Amino acid sequence: MEFIRQQLGRSAWYDEITLACMSAFEHIGEPELVKTIKPYCRYPYNQHVRNAALSAWAGCAPQDADLHQLLMQYARSANYGIQLHAIELLGTLHVDEAKEVLEEISRNHGDGDFRHAAEKALEEIERINEGE
Repeated sequence: MEFIRQQLGRSAWYDEITLACMSAFEHIGEPELVKTIKPYCRYPYNQHVRNAALSAWAGCAPQDADLHQLLMQYARSANYGIQLHAIELLGTLHVDEAKEVLEEISRNHGDGDFRHAAEKALEEIERINEGE
């Protein structure tokens, strides 16, 4: 893990090294990595790095309330790629608190891809809730 952390500062074409580090963190899945990952979820990092960081955070701490809050925020107001990824992660993580946000998106969003993603996320949350 330390070797991977050391690589984060290296510049690379299209941030390939940072993306690889986030992928590695996601697969390692250690909650202690969240403090390293969090800064990459926000500006000034591009949407690809931010999405990779969100996935890494989800892989390390899927029940983290701070992650859930950030995903709900991004589901409402981030750029296209981040917004769509946030909606999908809310479903994958079965974030029950996100149902209201997802319902609003599924009813009112002007983009069919977003409506469909929100509907799928809601279905996944409901499927898990029914199984409990």
